[in-house]
Amino acid sequence: MLMVAPILKNCIVLSFLDACYSSVVTPKMLVNFLAEDKPISYLGCAAQMLLFVTFGTTECFLLAAMAYDRYVAIYNPLLYSVSMSPRVYVPLIVASYVGGILHASVHTVATFSLSFCASNEIRHVFCDIPPLLAISCSDTHTSHIYIHTYIYIHTHIYIKHVCLIYIMYIYMKSIQCTYILYTHLFI
Repeated sequence: MLMVAPILKNCIVLSFLDACYSSVVTPKMLVNFLAEDKPISYLGCAAQMLLFVTFGTTECFLLAAMAYDRYVAIYNPLLYSVSMSPRVYVPLIVASYVGGILHASVHTVATFSLSFCASNEIRHVFCDIPPLLAISCSDTHTSHIYIHTYIYIHTHIYIKHVCLIYIMYIYMKSIQCTYILYTHLFI
């Protein structure tokens, strides 16, 4: 059996997500550039938004898992294969997909539970949340709360994780520099 490092498996999954992410919107967008009439069905718009948000959010979660993977590889390289065994990295990938699907489901259901009574023309390249909220005649306050809460929570989580990773990296480099300085001074 071919053994592949967890970082390579994460890169394979990330490449798959990127291909899916771009293929959700690009074909319809290219057709719309060439066509006079640019319709999309209600269910087609919902599916496009669900898939677009799913793949985008999953990619963000997977990038966070990859940052953890790199942290483990830098912090303790000799135990990397033990620390990032399939029992660890497979649940990280699965959790990324589950988080992406749950996030997209909440936003898609919240957006398409609104009523659209005015113009059904979306002034955007694809079915995204803000353009759909703009043409809704329902109260969009709850949807705006979902969006802003998601942005607020995830921005703070990402900033804290990035800061933690940088602090640990600086700490490890300072220990390494101290060790090098110690060996050069006392040998």
